[in-house]
This record gives sequence, C-alpha cells and structure tokens, in this order.
Amino acid sequence: KCKKTLIFIFAILFAFAAPSMSAELEELYTFSYGDWTGGAYRMADGPFSHCHVATSYENGIVFAIALTDENEINLLIVKKSWELSPDRNYEVNLSIDGKDLGRFIAIAIDDARLQIELRNREDIFNQLRLGNRLVVEGDQEKLSFSLRGSNKALEKVKECVDEAPSFSASE
Repeated sequence: KCKKTLIFIFAILFAFAAPSMSAELEELYTFSYGDWTGGAYRMADGPFSHCHVATSYENGIVFAIALTDENEINLLIVKKSWELSPDRNYEVNLSIDGKDLGRFIAIAIDDARLQIELRNREDIFNQLRLGNRLVVEGDQEKLSFSLRGSNKALEKVKECVDEAPSFSASE
C-alpha cells in the first residue's frame, strides 16, 4: 500500500510543460492493474490533461507512461539520486526487447525527474504494451524497465483517454 501511495505522489507530479503545472492538475479517478497504478487528470480550469500508469521498482526508480487526448505519449522516469539540471535536454536511445526505437530528447523537469516525449507514436505505444523490457540509454546511464503487466495497464490508459471527452469542466 505504501508503494502505491508513493507511485501516486510521483505520478501526480507528472507535468507536461513545467513543474508548476502539477499544482493545476485535478485527479478525476484512479485505476490499477498488477503493479501499475494510474489515473485520469484534467487541468484545474477544465480541459482534460492526460491519463497515465506508473510503477516503482525495487531500486526506487518510478516509471510512468502517459497518454494525452491527442494520443501523445510521454514517459517519466524518477530517480531520487540523480542530480539533473532542470530544463536541460538529454539525448536517449530507446529499445524494447532489443529492437531499437530511435533517439529521443529527454527533458529534466527537476533534479530527479526526466520526461521523454514520444509524440503520437502508436507503434511505440503498442510495443510498450506488448514488450517485456524497455531500455533507456543515455551518455552516462543505461536503465532497464520490466514491462510486465503493461498490456492490460495500457489498455486501461487507452480506455481512459477514449473517455476524455466526458471529462468536462461543468461537472
């Protein structure tokens, strides 16, 4: 239970543009599947923001996958021991089960959170669902994430996003 609480603390901090946005997000509902816990969020002024799932690993790293209503995918990695420079860009290479997905820009949100914007890439979303292991490799670090349970968890995220038009500010 403590693990799920920790995941939500980090996941709520998931910001798409700036750290200050996290305070402007309103949680609409939560869901879970296996080790993955997620939720739907909208901006405090009404517009839908995203749905996501997150999980934490024994090494303390938290990994989240978010999907916007425009099917833009964002990955978030939280590692407390990092000393990142906020707003600095890092190049990372992604691969799933040994298949190279390409190089992407990762943005340091703060000293411990790294966000990777994958844009609208259904092919990558499906590989995240069906794959076993995601590897994120930068110049100084290589991280490996088990994707066990991600198929059902990301199905829930997709269902959540499909319901996004019903999340209106008039509620």
